[in-house]
Amino acid sequence: MCARARVCACAVQKSMSDAALIANPPHFVLFLVAPGPGLGLCAPGRYAKNKTDDVHMAWFNGAGYVPWENVWGAWNGITPRDGEALRRMGLMLRFWGGRGFLQSPDWEPHAAGPVQYGVYASKWPGQPTPATTGASATLWTLVNRCGKNITGPQLKVAAPALSVVAAADTAAAVGERRYFYDCYHGGPLTLAADDSLAFGIEAGGFGCVVELPAPADAALLAHLALMRNTTRRPLSSYDATWAVLQQKMVARPRTAAPVGPRPPPGTVLVPRGNFTFKVSSVMVEGTDAMGAGVQYVPSPRPTPRLRARLCT
Repeated sequence: MCARARVCACAVQKSMSDAALIANPPHFVLFLVAPGPGLGLCAPGRYAKNKTDDVHMAWFNGAGYVPWENVWGAWNGITPRDGEALRRMGLMLRFWGGRGFLQSPDWEPHAAGPVQYGVYASKWPGQPTPATTGASATLWTLVNRCGKNITGPQLKVAAPALSVVAAADTAAAVGERRYFYDCYHGGPLTLAADDSLAFGIEAGGFGCVVELPAPADAALLAHLALMRNTTRRPLSSYDATWAVLQQKMVARPRTAAPVGPRPPPGTVLVPRGNFTFKVSSVMVEGTDAMGAGVQYVPSPRPTPRLRARLCT
């Protein structure tokens, strides 16, 4: 099986009911079998007016996302709130995917560690390198599914393994030095005595934490500065109201009345009366709820089907 094949998430996500998805983000079964770059979420919720579930699924699984607004000709616009969430997630996906974390063969979905109700995490162990003296880094991608802002302790990390260092006549047990960063808000984190990390995750928002065996390098510091500036404004301050895209008929000048009793050449006289105006669309996808089709004068919104009485 090719680990780099681009696949549709609708075909590979773990089978779960809609009710379970609301609280508990599913993981991609195929990624567990063949991890690697190129996994993409092809908008299973393309008709959804709120994209939080889709964006959470992508971030939890370290996958790409297709922001699909023009669904085969039917327009389902993304709200400013969802658009900003996608922009922030994209910055993090590109950075950490570029560092190889989101292709980790040791990916652990629904990892142990979150201490707050409704918060879920994926764990992405990095590979040891000479630059880290054989120690490895770890990334966590978190989502808040409980519907409210959460502050305080969020993630409990495993204590480092102890190693014995021979001294002159004694042996001292020492742990590895670790550095933690909040990669969503863009700042360092302090490990508490109980091995927990405290930071905030807003309702419907994200978390991103990295553990390093050495201080952040220049590239990471630049990324943290970018995220710190990007996330100054909370997602809740962006408009999340979805609205159908209105269409406006282009005005055309009225045809001049014919002169004389006979209709102009190439025309037929239509007697005054009442007529039934009926339209039925042949669009592949789209519903009245999302405003698919064409907006005619009698209708307050686009529709794939219309039946109206016209009086002339």
